[in-house]
This record gives sequence, C-alpha cells and structure tokens, in this order.
Amino acid sequence: NVASYDHGATEAQSSLDREFGERLANLRHGTIQINGNNIELVVTSGNTAPTITDIANPPSFPSGGNTGPMAFSITDEDVNSVTATATSSNTALVPNANIVFGGSGANRTVTVTPVPGLSGSATITVTLTDNGSLTTNDTFLLTVTDNYLSWFTLNGVTGGENGDSDNDGVKNLVEYALVDGGERGVLSGYTITYTKRGGIYGSDVTYIIETSETLASGSWTDVVTHGPELLLTNPTISYTFTPGTPLKKFSRLKVVKAP
Repeated sequence: NVASYDHGATEAQSSLDREFGERLANLRHGTIQINGNNIELVVTSGNTAPTITDIANPPSFPSGGNTGPMAFSITDEDVNSVTATATSSNTALVPNANIVFGGSGANRTVTVTPVPGLSGSATITVTLTDNGSLTTNDTFLLTVTDNYLSWFTLNGVTGGENGDSDNDGVKNLVEYALVDGGERGVLSGYTITYTKRGGIYGSDVTYIIETSETLASGSWTDVVTHGPELLLTNPTISYTFTPGTPLKKFSRLKVVKAP
C-alpha cells in the first residue's frame, strides 16, 4: 500500500493528507521513502517466525528400538505452510533420513529410528520454516543403550541367539550374559556361582538356575531367578545344594532374553 504526500499540494488534497496521517499512525511494518517533493509510505507484511513447543528428551531405549511418535505443536500465521526438517549430530547412529515427521497443521509428530545394533547418543535438531523463509528450532537428546543386539553387532557374532559363533559349545546368548569363560560356573563347597557379564550388558536378560534329580526332560525346576532389575545389585547368581537330600542333584543355568 502506497500513499504520497506533495509539499506543494493544495487544500483540495486534505483528504489525502488525512489518509496519509492515518496510515502513518497505524504503521507497524514498513518504510517511509522520500522522493523529491513526494513522501511515500510503503506498508509491508508483518510476518513473524513460527514457534514450536519444547520436545523433551525421550527416555533411553535399547538398541533396535525407536522413540515412537513424539508430539509437538507449532504456531504461525499459516501453520499449514510450515515445513519441518531435522538433523542429527551423530549420523552414524541416527541418519537424517531416519527422522520422520507426521501430523499436519498445528499438531505434528517426530519419530526417530537409530540404526539397529548401534548404541550411543545423538542431539536431534528440529527446524521449522514458514512460507516467508523464517525459521525456528528445538533440540532434544536421544540415548540408545547396549543390549544383546549391540554386543552381537560389535563382536561380529553370527548364528543368532542359539548359534555358536566361536564353536566352543556355548550358545551365543549365554556367552553374552556371562563373563568370558564363566558359562560353566564355579563350584565352591556346595555352592555353584555364575558371574554375569554386567557393565553395559545384560539389562535385557533373565538368569534362572534350575535343578533336577534325574536330568530327565520335564524334571527341571526353577530355584533361583534374577531379572534385569538385579543386574547392578547382584553381579552373580548362586545356588547352594543341601548335602544328602537327595543323594544326587544337578543344576544348570538358563538365560532368557526379553522380547
């Protein structure tokens, strides 16, 4: 919108003077240009950058998982024209292509899927751009924890959970769950003890000691169970035999991976 004011104007231009004064008083976004004897008032669009609600850091999750859809809201003069993009600070763990947006208008979602078998952290930056090329952004931290899948990948294990990658007669899952060489346990007196691998590994398995008097199928009974919640407080799992009752008793360790 442009209004002009001529210094040599007559009284007949009083209506234009009033219009110019009103536009000048209401000016919020624009410029005043002086061109010779003319003063031009140029009123421009009042576009502002879009806004985004904070996207909280998602809870950490084990390798092979994802964040699920995380909701956020945006505001803008034209929310339907706002585009969302994202970048990862650790593209080995989270390639930019693995950050997917959903929703529409003011209500959007973002889902992040790290590369299966890897662990670590990445800062995700979400950027909004409106149709006037104004931008705003928000960041959140993603943390992927270790589990059997990341151990399997890091060590180049083959054959799956029940395979025997190093051909030592011990299943891969059992090797993951226990310290190296600890799959047969240590017998001291009447107590058999197994030492968990611990550290960053083992939060996805349950340890069960079973006993049997005959070794027959169906004769095994669970006597000690340690779930993942006991990994840090109980680095070992043990069972103590009672001498003479019965005369013979056998034990074994079973390792079960969480779904």
